[in-house]
Amino acid sequence: MDDETLNHNVFASDLARWLKTCGYKRRLTWENITFNCGDGADAYSCRPDVFSIVPALDPQRTQPWTCEVKVSRADFLSDIRSGKWKRYRRFSCRIWFAAPAGLIRPDEMPNGLGLIEYRAPAWVPVVKAKFCKGWELSGRDLMRLILGKWGTYADRLQAEQINDAAA
Repeated sequence: MDDETLNHNVFASDLARWLKTCGYKRRLTWENITFNCGDGADAYSCRPDVFSIVPALDPQRTQPWTCEVKVSRADFLSDIRSGKWKRYRRFSCRIWFAAPAGLIRPDEMPNGLGLIEYRAPAWVPVVKAKFCKGWELSGRDLMRLILGKWGTYADRLQAEQINDAAA
C-alpha cells in the first residue's frame, strides 16, 4: 500500500490487518461495527472505523481499542471539534487516531489519545494511548462482536461457494 492510493476503507483494512499480526498480542478486529451508547432517550450509535480486542475469555482482559482512521485534516479537525471520540470511552480502554505520516501532529492529540502513523510500508505508533478507566464490554456488545464476525465469515463462505459453483 502506498500513500497515494490510500482511501479511507483501504486504510482501515490495512490497519486492521496490522493489528491482527503485530507484536506479541495479536488482536481480533472489526471494521465499522456499531455499538449502542447511552440509555433510553439519550441512546445513540457509535461506529469505530476499527475496533479490536485481545482474545480472552474474561471481558476485562480483552483490552478493547478503538481506532479512528483519518485521511484528511478536515476530517481529523471535525472529530476533534465535535468530541466524537469521547463516545468510545464507554467500550474502549484505549483510543487511537490512525493517519498517514505527517497528517496529524503529535501535539494536536487530545490528552490520553494515541496516534498511529502509516509510514510506507509500515504502521508506527507515535503517541501511546493512555488507559481509559470505566470502560465496559456488555453482554450486548459481546454478542454484537460475535455476530459481526459471523457475518464476515458467512459472507466469505458464500463468496467461496459461488466461486466453486462457477468453476
